[in-house]
Amino acid sequence: MATKRKPTSKAKAAVQTHETDEVRKGKQALASKARAKTQKQEAAISPEDEKALLRLLAILETGFLATMVDGIIEPAEFENLGANFAVWLEQDLTGADLHEILQGFLKHLEEDGLEQRLAYLSQTLDKPSRRVAFDFAAMLSACDGEVAEEELGMLGTLAESFGISKKEAQTRFNEICQLVLEE
Repeated sequence: MATKRKPTSKAKAAVQTHETDEVRKGKQALASKARAKTQKQEAAISPEDEKALLRLLAILETGFLATMVDGIIEPAEFENLGANFAVWLEQDLTGADLHEILQGFLKHLEEDGLEQRLAYLSQTLDKPSRRVAFDFAAMLSACDGEVAEEELGMLGTLAESFGISKKEAQTRFNEICQLVLEE
């Protein structure tokens, strides 16, 4: 993976157009938890919001898996991935918060393996959320202007795991890439 990843507003907007209410609830729940943590308080999150937060984290993990498929995680890559997460989430999460999220994804991947993580993501995400997750992963893969063969392979694996046809996945990927390259 190249180290010059940057958030792109057009690609971010394209992913956000497919967001569900539950994804937006997840973003709000994450913001509430981050604020509470900053104020050293316990966040009061309803069970419904907790479920939405788990789906949001599954979307973020999908993006993480797509971009970290080469197995090499340079510090600059880690920082850029966190910056992309923050831009898409439209939140000023601290570096520590982003680091904690990314470290959690890395730990799950190391402990469970890719196949088990894909099964978890497929089970956690409903059909509309799977499409948002795929679009998010495509955006992260394309935002540096280069998509490595490993990333394309992982996007194909994600599409298959999420029940997205090859034709639909290719169309969605092309649309995201076009928006990324326009910027």
